[in-house]
Amino acid sequence: MKVTLKRNNSYVANYEDMYFKDCKVLVYNTLYDNIDSMEGANEELNSIRSWVDLVDFANSHGGKMFIDED
Repeated sequence: MKVTLKRNNSYVANYEDMYFKDCKVLVYNTLYDNIDSMEGANEELNSIRSWVDLVDFANSHGGKMFIDED
């Protein structure tokens, strides 16, 4: 999956081929400050099992994430 992740309008990642589990780690590491300050956010991230849910999570916790299946 092609993944693009931005934080504060700056590119953090732009990978052509990324696995889901690695992407969850990237989201956690990039948005740690926001995730750590919100009660239940870490558990929510750990429970995510789909790309769409991961994108929604990242976008609602201070990042801007795009995925492309091509």
